[in-house]
Amino acid sequence: MSKNTGKRNLVGLTLAAVMMFGSAFGSVSVCAAEAVEAQQTAKVKEAQQTAKVKEAQEADEADEADEAAEADEAKKADDAPEGSIEFGGSDRIDKSAFTGDGTLTTFIGENFYDGVVEDEEDALEAIGSVMKEIGGDDNTVLSIADTTETEDAVYYTFRQYAGDMTVYGASVKLITDLKGNVLGLVSSILPGIKADPEYKWKIDEDEAEAVVKELVKKDGLTIITGATEQTLLPDSSDEDLFHYVWVVYTDYNDPETEQRYLAHYVDSEGNYLYCTPVSEAANADDRSGSTAAFVFEDVEPDTWTGTVTWHDGNKKKITVPVIVDHETGQTYLGDADRKILCADFSDYTFNKTVTPVVPGKYEWFNEAVVNYYEFIRTYDIYEEMGWAGPDGRETASLILIHYTDEDGKPVDDTCYSGMEQGFRIFEMSGTIRNGEPLDIIAHEFTHCVSNTAMTMGIYMNDYGSIDESLSDIMGNSIEMILDGTTEKTGAWQIGEGEGMDEPLRSMSDPHLFKQPEFVWDMYYVPNVTEGTELNDNGGVHINSSLLNLISYDLDQAGMEPEDQVYFWMNVMLAITPRTDFNLISELLPWCMEVSGYSDFVDVVKDSIEETGIAGVDFPGEPVGNLSMLAISFEPGKIAEGYDIMAGFYNYDDENAFETWPIRDTGLIAASLPEGTYTVIVRVYNSETVDSVDYIYSEDRWEEVEDVHEILEKQDPAFMGRLEKGNLAILEF
Repeated sequence: MSKNTGKRNLVGLTLAAVMMFGSAFGSVSVCAAEAVEAQQTAKVKEAQQTAKVKEAQEADEADEADEAAEADEAKKADDAPEGSIEFGGSDRIDKSAFTGDGTLTTFIGENFYDGVVEDEEDALEAIGSVMKEIGGDDNTVLSIADTTETEDAVYYTFRQYAGDMTVYGASVKLITDLKGNVLGLVSSILPGIKADPEYKWKIDEDEAEAVVKELVKKDGLTIITGATEQTLLPDSSDEDLFHYVWVVYTDYNDPETEQRYLAHYVDSEGNYLYCTPVSEAANADDRSGSTAAFVFEDVEPDTWTGTVTWHDGNKKKITVPVIVDHETGQTYLGDADRKILCADFSDYTFNKTVTPVVPGKYEWFNEAVVNYYEFIRTYDIYEEMGWAGPDGRETASLILIHYTDEDGKPVDDTCYSGMEQGFRIFEMSGTIRNGEPLDIIAHEFTHCVSNTAMTMGIYMNDYGSIDESLSDIMGNSIEMILDGTTEKTGAWQIGEGEGMDEPLRSMSDPHLFKQPEFVWDMYYVPNVTEGTELNDNGGVHINSSLLNLISYDLDQAGMEPEDQVYFWMNVMLAITPRTDFNLISELLPWCMEVSGYSDFVDVVKDSIEETGIAGVDFPGEPVGNLSMLAISFEPGKIAEGYDIMAGFYNYDDENAFETWPIRDTGLIAASLPEGTYTVIVRVYNSETVDSVDYIYSEDRWEEVEDVHEILEKQDPAFMGRLEKGNLAILEF
């Protein structure tokens, strides 16, 4: 068996990692042979019939359960002591469904509670009135996390607990108007928890950290001390199961991702489960919190005025706040009122030292001032909405300037990296493109806003795509407000501008940067079982185009940027960590009403329909004007520790597509334009990067050593024609 070692582009195009091609459709037509189509149709009909039978059975069972419940509730009402909270009681559940990882998500878009909510205790009582309907029971414990008020609504946020442990990603949002009348509820609850306080953990915190330390030592990752915690983790394959786990956090200094930490999950018996990127270590804000407190003591506020140069060559005279040390008289780039401090990235990251930026001292001071200036402008837009600081709690911000690697080479990135030493940390590279554009800086600022509003961020699949899109939308809208950018000047591009090379994304024309325009469009990445760097954590930066297009449609319908900022801020306050595309499709029209923009409800509904976010399941047939190519495989036959992905190279337009297995299935599928294709399957080890490539040839898969060579030769034996509107299914 030959192996490829090391990461490289299979196709040799500008596309990053187009890895998985491998299919030559000789005798098995890529145009979906009749037998294959018949087989697929039979499967679909069988599934539909099964679903109908199951639906009928469930309906009968539900009727019986309702009758029993009514009798039970009547008895409880007679027996209930005065002042007790009764769970259950509403039949106005607009949307309720299990996510792919075991939690029950629910949206109720109207008043379901007779009382008035004046405080957090009232809010909890209101939630209790529908507790059973949203997946809870008498054992469900909710604890208040935050309360936020906007011009039109109050958002009460609760986390789910089991004993002293949080339930990972489980929370409930209750929304009321300013008079206390319930407007709705959004929840992600883990049902059926019977967490036993006497549960015996076979390993302790130190042993859990030791498991992770041994595993990551080859990667040079460092355990974040003081951040390890216990939690309940839903099982991704069985909605009735959950795991008692230790969550151990390490750093994750990978310039290819915006997330700066890895959360490693170790079960109660010491078995390592998996890891996922996160924006901050859960308990990191409890560590060394005194640093931020004393930085702004004994300093005088002042201002610095000077002329700075943007990458496009334009010069601008600006004034920014500075702080002056009482004792030394030294001036630093910082703001005592907003609690912002600029510091040297390298000293903080590699020497664990906060070295404030002194005006004029560094060769990169010009870029530092630009970063700082744009950060302040973003801060003020949010503050105008009543959101003080990146997390809405006036927590201090530390902007680490001149983002570099260990060798001092500038890293082309800007990111939010969580909380540490009492600061919200932002890393910026002003020496090259990504540290300067206002929309990018506002994008990263918004990551902290959304993560705080949701209580945490789950950075994969729909959840991560929504998070990325919210940052794009807010960053773009803020830029339009402050800089007056228009469609002609790149208002709907991210990171645009002269001297900035190519933009990162287009919000109005996603295909320009290989993003989908609708669910199961070409480039769409289905939800995956495990998010990795290779699959963009389930397409978080790829599928972000879907909500971006909704924002663009609202703009084209006349919604002003200022109104979009307010609307999407309300969306961030309403969603939970496990809000997926399906749920947000129900939530957006409701949020539009709650935010006071009823004139745009139909616009957002039409855009939801066009983007198809209400249903992300495999369609089983081509969508739009596209064709579809699917590869079935038996997961059990893939060697332990290995994953699988597929790539498709179109000779007609020299374009390449890649995709990964649909979550918890043995199916890889992609929507493609008609064309002549070579299909590749790569079986790879995500840890060692060893891989084996296979290309489909007529009726079999052939292992190949060099995919590029095969593509360059254009051997007809490895090519097949896919006609418009057809479905082809290959077995691997």
